[in-house]
Amino acid sequence: MRGRVGLVCVLIVFSQFGLSIDTEGSSPLPAKMQYADLHSMVYDIEKEDISLTILHLQNFMTRHISADNNTLAAQYIADRFSRVGLDVEMHEFTHYTYTLENVIATLPGTDPTSDEVYIVVAHFDSTSGQASTLAPGANDNGSGTAAMMVIAEIMAQYRWNNTVKFIAFNAEEVGLRGSKAYALREANAGSTITGVFNLDMIGFPNGDNILEVAYTNESKYPGLDSYWMYEALYDATVKHSININVTSHLKGSTFSVSDHHPFWENGYDAVLGIEKIQVDYPHYHTIHDTLDKLNITYTRDVTRTVMGAMGKLAGINSTDVVAPSHSFEYPPPGSYVWESEVNVTVEVTDPSGINISSINMQINGTDVAFGLSWASLGYKVYSGPVLFSEGSFNEVFITAKDIFHNEMTYLWNFTVDTIPPEPPSDLAIDTQAGSIHISWSPSPSEDLDHYRVFMSNRPDNFDYSVVFEYTNDTSFTHSGEAGNNGVKYYKIHAVDRAGHFDSNDVVLGKSTISLEQGWNMVGIVQRQHDTDVKKVFDYHNHWNGLQSYNAQYKTWEFYEPNIPPWYSQIENVDKGDGMWMRVTIGGTRLCLTGIMEQESVIHLKKGWNLVAYPGAFNRPSSTVLAGVPYDMAYKFSPTETYNIAPLENAENMRPGYAYWIHCQADYEWVYQVY
Repeated sequence: MRGRVGLVCVLIVFSQFGLSIDTEGSSPLPAKMQYADLHSMVYDIEKEDISLTILHLQNFMTRHISADNNTLAAQYIADRFSRVGLDVEMHEFTHYTYTLENVIATLPGTDPTSDEVYIVVAHFDSTSGQASTLAPGANDNGSGTAAMMVIAEIMAQYRWNNTVKFIAFNAEEVGLRGSKAYALREANAGSTITGVFNLDMIGFPNGDNILEVAYTNESKYPGLDSYWMYEALYDATVKHSININVTSHLKGSTFSVSDHHPFWENGYDAVLGIEKIQVDYPHYHTIHDTLDKLNITYTRDVTRTVMGAMGKLAGINSTDVVAPSHSFEYPPPGSYVWESEVNVTVEVTDPSGINISSINMQINGTDVAFGLSWASLGYKVYSGPVLFSEGSFNEVFITAKDIFHNEMTYLWNFTVDTIPPEPPSDLAIDTQAGSIHISWSPSPSEDLDHYRVFMSNRPDNFDYSVVFEYTNDTSFTHSGEAGNNGVKYYKIHAVDRAGHFDSNDVVLGKSTISLEQGWNMVGIVQRQHDTDVKKVFDYHNHWNGLQSYNAQYKTWEFYEPNIPPWYSQIENVDKGDGMWMRVTIGGTRLCLTGIMEQESVIHLKKGWNLVAYPGAFNRPSSTVLAGVPYDMAYKFSPTETYNIAPLENAENMRPGYAYWIHCQADYEWVYQVY
């Protein structure tokens, strides 16, 4: 970008006492151009601008229409357009049961005698063999979308004679649905569209720098001839010395591979710019279509080519009556920040150039010293570290003028919040209709924003970068999970408006096992919220008896659900208990839930003990029983006599099961669960 050359380190400090400029170790500050010419705009496009935008799009994981992230990606694009002052329309349309949106940004022309409208389009949705969960779509079509967005952000900083639109189309991968809806709407309204540049897959030139341009003419579509648009792209490469070889390809109605086609069908000139019409990208429509596979130099040069063509067609207007713009405020307007020492920053930009001496920053009504560094078409203004008190509501006021004395004034605020929220309490987990149901009492923190649910296959290894569920409720249901064999662990965190997490360490867990018809050995690894035996084993009703062994008195105790309660000897069960369960239907699944504690203490008696495996995940018995004074151990084995078999040292002990352990002495078994 302009202003980078020869600038190593520049600090300009202003205060109410005057101005000082520190340029030690750097070149003097160059004068700003009064008007930026088109060639400068073309070369304002850098690889970093392209790659960071593609990365943002890729990080949605998927932008397929079946995923919630499709909507989030559309909003991200709309926000980027809005930040540079473009008028944004969310164009809603439907496809089967989906309600989707195109993102349309308009830069109105300033010439009242012109009705010319030029459009740059790119589809932002993605697909793969795992489209609903993982379709990064860096090349198809993060590359085209990023090019369109970067061109929009540069052109938005200038005034143009003719109207320019930038459209991120949705649902291209399922039949050009977004572009069909838009082109038909405009045709029905009699809207003027002079020409449409469609960018699709411009990241993998495969060894050459060719940009293939598909156009049409009278021989294919009566009344259309978009060859002039190919010529505009070709001329841009020559005029601006861009290393792109633009080639033309005449196509007709059967060439419906991308979003140019609905415009042809509705009587509008359009072209497709693509790396290869016959796609040879090896990661096309796969989960491996990621930024690292792309040639960003090529993408940058294609973007520069389109910028050069669009700029010439739109026609720059050198009359400046517009005040400077502000962007990239930190802390963001209306936000909560979790540090008390904040470097307040904002960018002020204007195509005509900023009058440095006009810039002023106030924080909470007081002028503050600030520094400046170059930004594209202006400056980044920063306060340096400022200490704010906890809970303080703070206002920042910035003023700046361009060289024509057009003045910008802007006020925004933020709140400092350094204290994490209180955690939710009374966490409980149980089963409901085959699902895992978790509930809690709300956090009492007044600045609570929402709760986040995290899930893991281990209680000691939660990935906090992957949120399983966001919710404002005080309950959460994991549908159908109770019937899935194996273990799952959950944590619930309160999050405040500054983004702080609470300090909650409670882990909730479930274990599901399949049972045989007849007697089975089952064990409880979780601490129970309600120890009533009927509540603990209420997941299914395909059982009619429990038996547990009292190792202290060497007696059996039993429970049957269909006899009077005063006959039953088992009333309550909890973590560590092992027992026999009599099942009436083979294949029945038993799901046990509760709180996972880091340590489990089981009091083993000399002789036989029937206890639960206390661990949270499979481990060899030699590891689990290390230090326990035992000489025999048995596992459940339905094919053996008495349904038990010796437990070998290398065999895994598994959550949800019970085991017989024969001890040579009383022993307090302290087991580290995780």
